Amino acid sequence: MMIKGQRVVDANKPIVLYVHDNDVAKGKVKNCEECAIAVALKRQLRLSRVRVYLTRTYVFSGGRWVRYHTPKDAREQLRKFDRGLGFIEAVYKLVPPYPTERINGRARHGTSARSLSLLNNKHAKGKHKVSKGVRASAHYDLMHDLRANN
Repeated sequence: MMIKGQRVVDANKPIVLYVHDNDVAKGKVKNCEECAIAVALKRQLRLSRVRVYLTRTYVFSGGRWVRYHTPKDAREQLRKFDRGLGFIEAVYKLVPPYPTERINGRARHGTSARSLSLLNNKHAKGKHKVSKGVRASAHYDLMHDLRANN
């Protein structure tokens, strides 16, 4: 996996992130590189490049992009922020992706009849929800970068 020609790797250690009111004031809505969390990451880790999406956060460090899981509470704040409803000063813990979400990870499913029927049932998980009025998804943004480079 690549972002703008740079390799992406999964994080190994979590980051505890402090988002202050100054970060919120400097943040820009619907901008994965300049939102309140991105500003806080740049300030705290002394970095120049980060990308914060609703499900993943990418930090450029050591010549490569390091991928983290965006926590649920941060996701909720990002949705509010992108819709112009403000952002609450808080502490967030960005953790490495779960084993089944890692770049080379594999989902492990049971082999019982029930597990297989749930796996093959498209209605078992419920309807996919789409957030409106917020930043582009990481998948959409990264595919756009890939097309731009070709």
